[in-house]
Amino acid sequence: MRKTVFIIAIAAAGLTSCKKENQGTDNMVEYAARYGQTVVVPNTDFETVEASTLNRANDEMAYTSGELVYNVNGTEVAKINFDHGNELQALVTKDGVSETVSLGEGDKGDKDDFKKVVVEPLVYSEECGYVVSGVIKFFKEETWVATFDYGDGTCDDLIAKTTADYENYMFSMNDYPEWNKP
Repeated sequence: MRKTVFIIAIAAAGLTSCKKENQGTDNMVEYAARYGQTVVVPNTDFETVEASTLNRANDEMAYTSGELVYNVNGTEVAKINFDHGNELQALVTKDGVSETVSLGEGDKGDKDDFKKVVVEPLVYSEECGYVVSGVIKFFKEETWVATFDYGDGTCDDLIAKTTADYENYMFSMNDYPEWNKP
């Protein structure tokens, strides 16, 4: 009987430690799912124009100045201005209405939490029903650990994840219904 209890205890400890190893990735996926989008466009036939020069401290940070304009058939449908004074915020304007959007979130100190930075704006297509382009980078204690790339504007439900070990994974937004909300 003692051997059985001991074996069950060892198995439970093993399963618990396996679960903990996956929590970091789950946290990234949860963040990406709840993050939503930076800019909403009507369809995937959009063109992105750099209206004023984009600047950032380095390729792993959000833009700190400049402006992007999103056009469909030559008509401006949205724009995002990074001259907001806060490196993790930008001002998005659509249909004459402006709102401040977050470009990231700091590490809250939890061992399973990460600093998140939107290095390329997440663009949601109303027609497609998905975020179709953009990039989020994840950091732990200022060290890059993973990148989520939403693609090039093509209507699909896929997100490519690249880790610091250069392992590549694909996620489907269909597996996370909260991703499909504008």
